[in-house]
Amino acid sequence: PLHLELTDIQVIRHRGDKEPWLTLSHGVLKLSPWLTLNGKWVVDSLEIQNLKGTIDLQDPLFNSKAEAPSSFESPVRIESVNIASSSVTIIHDKGTLTLGQIEGQLTPQQNSYRAQFQLSQSTLLYDNQEYAIAGIAKGTIFGPVHAPLRLQLEGTELSFNEFKTRVVGTLDFKPISRLNLGIQVDGELSQLNSLHPELQAFNGKLSGQVR
Repeated sequence: PLHLELTDIQVIRHRGDKEPWLTLSHGVLKLSPWLTLNGKWVVDSLEIQNLKGTIDLQDPLFNSKAEAPSSFESPVRIESVNIASSSVTIIHDKGTLTLGQIEGQLTPQQNSYRAQFQLSQSTLLYDNQEYAIAGIAKGTIFGPVHAPLRLQLEGTELSFNEFKTRVVGTLDFKPISRLNLGIQVDGELSQLNSLHPELQAFNGKLSGQVR
């Protein structure tokens, strides 16, 4: 199939920047030779290797006050995505989230996409306290990738400073945004002690579910 291969890409946002805004070691974009019935290009697969970038939420690129048109439709339909050894840093005025060693796949199903992504070597810096994050997210995306209708989480496990939780449920995006999540916890209370150095020491077991 027709494909575009990219190697050692660097993107500079502003003239005079000392570091690139985004780097990509290797990427492959495979295109279908046929358009959809409504004239969209079809990306059979998108492979990303060692993508690194920074998103500053105060940057006008991500913080524009202009409203996006509600009727926008992407001219491209993406069938599958494979990401390996990638990382992104998200900067907010209240903290910094670094997602490191992202590994994952997005594969098409009938009227949906199956998603599985794994995180390691990730951190959240908030209120001068750093928290280690790791885990795996599994779920199904209903609707187009660029404008999903619903995300259904299945077997998502998250470790927050070694405090482990399991998340199940749904996130609805259209027609009304709605969150329906269940958080399952099963572990030692002593794990809570690692969340913040000023917490009083806990002992015992913790088990239950919050919705």
